[in-house]
Amino acid sequence: MRTRIRHHILHHRDFYLLLVLFVLFRVSILVLYRPGGYLVDWWDYKYYEGFAELSRQGYFPFLDYWMEYPPLFPWLVVGAYQLSLLVPAWLYPMLWFATFLGLALLVFETGNFCLVYLLALRLHGNKRGPAIRAAWIYAGLALPVYYWTGWFDCMPVFFLLLSVYLVVERRPVLAGLATGVGFMVKLLPAIAAPIGLMALRESPLSLEGRGGRGMRVLSRYRRGLLFLLIAAATVLLIALPFAIANPAMFWASVQTMITRSSWESIWAILDGYLRGGGIVAKFPDRFDPTTVGQLQHPSSLPWPLVTAAFGLLYLFLYTRRIAWENSRAIVAFAGLSLNLFMIYSQGYSPQFIVYFLPFVVCLMPNARGVAYLVLLSLNSLSEWPAFHVLLIDEHPDFLIGIVLTRTILLLALSWEYWLMIRPWPRATALWRRAFPAFVGLLLAGFALGGVMGFQAYVDDRYAADPYRPAMEYLKTDAAPGSALLFTSEDLYYRFLPYLHNDLDMQLLRVGDPAGPGRIAAALAGHPQTWVIWDGTDEDTPLNAALERYLSARGFPVAVQWFDNCRLTRYDPPQGDIAWRDGGWTLGGQIELIGYGLDEKPGIVGVALRWRVVNPVPAGSAYTVFVHLLDSTGRVVAQADRPPLGGFYPLSDWPAGEEVRDNHVLLLPADLPASTYTLVLGLYDPATQTRLPVTDAQGQPAGDAISLTTLTTNR
Repeated sequence: MRTRIRHHILHHRDFYLLLVLFVLFRVSILVLYRPGGYLVDWWDYKYYEGFAELSRQGYFPFLDYWMEYPPLFPWLVVGAYQLSLLVPAWLYPMLWFATFLGLALLVFETGNFCLVYLLALRLHGNKRGPAIRAAWIYAGLALPVYYWTGWFDCMPVFFLLLSVYLVVERRPVLAGLATGVGFMVKLLPAIAAPIGLMALRESPLSLEGRGGRGMRVLSRYRRGLLFLLIAAATVLLIALPFAIANPAMFWASVQTMITRSSWESIWAILDGYLRGGGIVAKFPDRFDPTTVGQLQHPSSLPWPLVTAAFGLLYLFLYTRRIAWENSRAIVAFAGLSLNLFMIYSQGYSPQFIVYFLPFVVCLMPNARGVAYLVLLSLNSLSEWPAFHVLLIDEHPDFLIGIVLTRTILLLALSWEYWLMIRPWPRATALWRRAFPAFVGLLLAGFALGGVMGFQAYVDDRYAADPYRPAMEYLKTDAAPGSALLFTSEDLYYRFLPYLHNDLDMQLLRVGDPAGPGRIAAALAGHPQTWVIWDGTDEDTPLNAALERYLSARGFPVAVQWFDNCRLTRYDPPQGDIAWRDGGWTLGGQIELIGYGLDEKPGIVGVALRWRVVNPVPAGSAYTVFVHLLDSTGRVVAQADRPPLGGFYPLSDWPAGEEVRDNHVLLLPADLPASTYTLVLGLYDPATQTRLPVTDAQGQPAGDAISLTTLTTNR
């Protein structure tokens, strides 16, 4: 025995080395990441834990509430949950439940890997080369890893593959047992039943001389009938206790398994149901067996006719002359049956891809098979996470394309399998020549869909962005080639994808020695410079320094407030400012030592140079007013703004400091052509009291300074 084991291990040493790495990789994945990555933290393990938690209150599946799949897996979940309660909780409460359930499912995932190798050995004449290649290909697939760590479909896949393998090995009792147990995990393994009936037949030549025709027929199907009997007995043995314990919940579960309405399938499209995911009841409703079917959307399709059509198609294929003694034909027909069942099934979920992959790998461990694996994977990724997560189920046209592409792929795979079952040299040669074009066409479709999907994603994110009003304002009001300066990194990366083609966007950081130069260049090199502030404490200090700098060197033309941010527009001077002497003192504290104008259509920039005569008391928040008066003294345009926009309060100015301060007067569009007087001054916004003005000779000059007159041609 020891010698045989040693010989076996040496003979299959490459596979066992790969098996060790396969298991190690998956165990590492189980504890190192959660499905969804950066996109979304979502896995059905959370759903499984939800109903397993009911066991703490004494409620169990099939006994107290109904489920949408057979009892074995729900009870496995309950067992993993109860075991996790015996281990001290970690900071993330699901750790031990997810670990124990993942390890339990790893047994089946590893079994799938082994069965792929064993089936590939049988299909390729016990040649280790193709079998190892099949194992490597399967081990290199990412989607089985992802769906194993979040869903349970690796478990029914195992029983389906095991049933097919045992049929290939001509083991009717074990095959029947595997099929029956698999059926109690999920209904899909039942597709092995008709295959086993035919594949386990005796050869007609071996029955010669065995009584009459009826006896020979019975003898010929003896092993196949034994297989079905064992499968049925296994199902009955597992199901009967639940049916007896609570018949209402048991039959409610059976009903929901076979009557769920369509989702993500061609039938869902024909029904007009273009949402993602199937509809299932919430757990409070599952304690009532009458809730089954209440949440299902109605179907207008003639399902009896659809079922009859698929049944007749399957019967036609099933009754063709097939070499059931050939292992390749058996596995290919199982793959074909799976494909037809998935096309016929009313519902489909992205994790169902794990059912197709082993058959492709076993039957085609070559470049052709890898092409199918790539196409199937791209289709699955398009569905999840692209459609469900990134597009948030909001673009039904993409779902239609995904479903149609998947159906085309399954039909193409079915044709591949049929050519393996019933060799047809001319059709095979023609298909091989057409296959590269078929793959290229689908890849081009995925590329086009990717581009369109990305644009839809960008549009969706833009529509949902809370800063969209500010972005639309900039797209409408900012001159082409303007600069947009950010002092918030979060805002910069939020605006960048949408406005990078329209504006020169720059992020400023604290302590950047090149910052002042970049600001000066932005102001001088662009028709407009915009600054955005989000109102947060983190953004305020740097923003205040930036806008203080710009208020002294540019003209603050506009300020626009939004619910979550503020936009300020600064324009550069049209040229060198022609400075004029001042000499006025306001309130005995601030001296206007010079001023200049920067005029362009509809806008008058007023540049001021202040000097502190006496420090302003703390808390004083004087505001500069710039008014345009007509001949009667009526204000026709005005701009009231604190010096430097309030970013450098007057009370902070030391005595003797000279400060440059710019203001902008926007002229009304309907301002009549005339001569107007430009006046300015300071007032206390709390009392609306203006500071008295004295001229250069120290004589009182009222409460406003008349700077100059302006003549408009409107």
